[in-house]
Amino acid sequence: MSQLFCRRKGILLGTVFFLLGFLVLPWPQMVKAVDTLPPALKIFQAGKKGKNLKEQSSFLALTPQDVNGGTVAVCNLDNKGADEIMVGAGHGSKPEIKIYNRKGTLKTSFMALPDYMLVGLNVACGKLDGAKKPASIVVAAGRGGGPLVQVFDQNGHRRNSFFAYDQASRNGAFVAVGKVDRKTSGAQIITGSGPGARSDVRVFDKQGNYLGLDFLPFAPEYEGGVSVAVANVDGGKQAEIVMAQHVFGGQVKVYKNDAQKSILAEFNPYVDGFMGGINVANVGDVDKDGVEEFMTAPRQAGGPQIQIFKGWGAVVNNSLAAYQTDYRGGVSISAGNLDKDSKLEFVTLPQKKYAEGRTDLGAKYIEVNLATQTLSAYRNGVKEIEFLVSTGIARYPTPPGITQVMAKLPVHDYKWEYGPNHPDNYDIKNVHNNLRFRSNMYIHEAYWHSNFGHPMSHGCINVNLANSKLIYDWADVGNAVWVH
Repeated sequence: MSQLFCRRKGILLGTVFFLLGFLVLPWPQMVKAVDTLPPALKIFQAGKKGKNLKEQSSFLALTPQDVNGGTVAVCNLDNKGADEIMVGAGHGSKPEIKIYNRKGTLKTSFMALPDYMLVGLNVACGKLDGAKKPASIVVAAGRGGGPLVQVFDQNGHRRNSFFAYDQASRNGAFVAVGKVDRKTSGAQIITGSGPGARSDVRVFDKQGNYLGLDFLPFAPEYEGGVSVAVANVDGGKQAEIVMAQHVFGGQVKVYKNDAQKSILAEFNPYVDGFMGGINVANVGDVDKDGVEEFMTAPRQAGGPQIQIFKGWGAVVNNSLAAYQTDYRGGVSISAGNLDKDSKLEFVTLPQKKYAEGRTDLGAKYIEVNLATQTLSAYRNGVKEIEFLVSTGIARYPTPPGITQVMAKLPVHDYKWEYGPNHPDNYDIKNVHNNLRFRSNMYIHEAYWHSNFGHPMSHGCINVNLANSKLIYDWADVGNAVWVH
């Protein structure tokens, strides 16, 4: 029996082509980009009506060697004078909160979690006790941590804590603070689910009591997390909730907390097809028209463009690159009055690229590297599976490109004849765990050889039995398959 396998037929290499009625793209050219930056916190101020943001100052919010980034929030923590800037450590750094004034002077710092938990912190703040009281700091654990939400005062004393979602999950959570329920005193805590869970936005009071308000803003299969912000975009008695796909998407929605859960806006603030995720933040009434606006920045994969929008999606300002234009690691954003004048300031901080994998292929995808003869499987940017495979030999190569899992066949027979008595003819029965990714090509078990890590096939992707079952069970029809 020949060890060569899977005939390569009807494949045109080089440019875009079609198979079975769906578009197949070639492996795109990769542009070199910067995924991390030193932790330079920047302060911007807008001109008239929120336009023409200009940088005023910057300082290092973390040690120069810390390229894990972080998150920012701006509030008046002592109810005196100007607002303060809160910085939450990024994923991979000790879970510390630092509080600065606008000059970069550190006022205080504290650990929000045990120092061995390097899951990152998502930070927000607001007037949970009422408009005349100091703001509280609200902190949620990042990915890899439980959905723990904690409330601290300005000195780092924890007031209370609660789990916004299933305590056993390790998806973290996102947080915002604002007055979205006028029946409850003070502001409320709004949470967004973390990557790895369905999109779920919930509202709690300052004690962590669930108020019965929840939103499922995106499709059930979307599991990239939900960034949240609160802004009174229509001038009503309570604010609206801005929700954005945090990674592996580019959609923003603005919800009103009414009986219908009305959607006031639904749009992609960046180019169509952008899937790097969005950070959102309240920026107050920057154009002095009596209603608040909100700000967006790419979470990753896009440039560091800050954009301000009205509640219905209209653009307020010209797009601003907060950092060098080749930076792709994401930008955390917030706004407040840092100098007691009549204008708001906008605060930015670099983040660290969320995913080690690609962000434009959906929440789950399969990568086959022809050079290393490996197959990797990614979920939410995190590599979950990797093993050796055998792809096509030189005369029957596995073509590069992006396709998808078209079908799953538990058992399949393979037969092909190149001509009478041709040495490459084959007729192989009862092959298990078959994932079709082209019209006549599969990822499948290969029980007739064990030379994985070297090209062996006629174009299909050979896998040993254990790994073929692993990837077969993991994959869903429709998942992207990227061969390069």
